[in-house]
Amino acid sequence: MKKIITLLLSVALCFSLAVPAFATANGLDDETKADYYAEYIKIAQEVNQTLGSQISVNPIEEISDDDWMTPEEFREFIIAIETWNVVCDESGPNERSTSSKTKTDTISVSGKTYTISITGRFTTMLVGSRQVFDGIDSITSSTSGDGTWTQTGYTSSLLDQRRTYSITVSGTFRIASATFANKLASADFYCGTTGVVS
Repeated sequence: MKKIITLLLSVALCFSLAVPAFATANGLDDETKADYYAEYIKIAQEVNQTLGSQISVNPIEEISDDDWMTPEEFREFIIAIETWNVVCDESGPNERSTSSKTKTDTISVSGKTYTISITGRFTTMLVGSRQVFDGIDSITSSTSGDGTWTQTGYTSSLLDQRRTYSITVSGTFRIASATFANKLASADFYCGTTGVVS
């Protein structure tokens, strides 16, 4: 009987040592997360130096279990987002005002989709027989889905005899395990002959 109890205790002890004490839903224990995090920081520094970007790794305690990835996947992820040339184009109907329009651009990376939208509100004026842009009431930008976007500014250029506004917004894009400072997104808005913005 003693041999059976000893055998059972030995088997139970072996199984308890084989399973990490702090395993998470995605299978990463705290030690692996700390190792990955250190690699993330090195990778972000390398990419910043190579691309001249400003990517930082979010604090380890703010990275959700779903956002952990291998260091190789992290490298691919931040390079894809950093090199994403956000050019927003047609999206949805005009709002009630004919001088307002929203344009979007979307990217899918690591199985997740990220969308940035730029909304322009403009005043128009009649010049001869057609409407042209008179000025900008507001330029706002946002993101939908995962991540947060904080607009930090915008620039505008009036082109094509006041019929086109080329807008570039800058912002901080915080997604998954990284923050991208000074991310740029651009959109061109067109004023039709009757003042409808597209």
